[in-house]
Amino acid sequence: MRIHPLTCILSFLLFSTSLALNPLSFSTLGAGFLLLAFGYLLAGVGHLSAAWHRIRRLRWFFLSIALFYFWATPGIGLFSVQGEDVPWWMPTLSGIQAGCYRALVLVAIMMGANLVLGYLDRGQIVSAISRLLRPLGWLGFPHERFSVRVSLTLDALTSVQLLADHELANRDRGAHPLMQMGRVSARVFHDVMLHSNTAPCRAVEIHPLAPMPVWQWGLPIAVAILFRVI
Repeated sequence: MRIHPLTCILSFLLFSTSLALNPLSFSTLGAGFLLLAFGYLLAGVGHLSAAWHRIRRLRWFFLSIALFYFWATPGIGLFSVQGEDVPWWMPTLSGIQAGCYRALVLVAIMMGANLVLGYLDRGQIVSAISRLLRPLGWLGFPHERFSVRVSLTLDALTSVQLLADHELANRDRGAHPLMQMGRVSARVFHDVMLHSNTAPCRAVEIHPLAPMPVWQWGLPIAVAILFRVI
């Protein structure tokens, strides 16, 4: 059974916005991870390796988000009681709860995005985005031009990723980590500028999608209802 590209994109948009906009609710987060488990079983558990690779790359970002909430959220201190002043160095219980929740929400959204990127090819993603934005064309929004830019951005991200992997594999491992990071960043920037000046022009086509089966409308509707009920 093949899921239509529009079904995938709509379901992911509803999934990510529901998690991001819902208040602090670990039951909602648990439902999100159950949906992810169902999606990965449907698409193939082989996509999990790519998801784990992407999550590892952003582990410090997730940690920084969590730590920001730890100390920026008012509440009762971790080792204090109700009514006591919270020392500046002590995280709050509500901050720890909010920080862990927000970091896990970002992990869930990234896993959902990885599932969509692994299940659909680039042409299907661009065609689905163009179809979704078509109603905005009545208001003058250039939906086809926007879709072409999305396609070019995805191409550029793939090229930059290959350049970064090459530079990381050939970095001077004996240097200080900060020096390694600076040198790799400078080389990647130089390679990207050189690549942008020498890359050939190519045509980008937006292929029309087949109509989405009626029964597949039930998948994004079910996602919306699930997060609404919980």
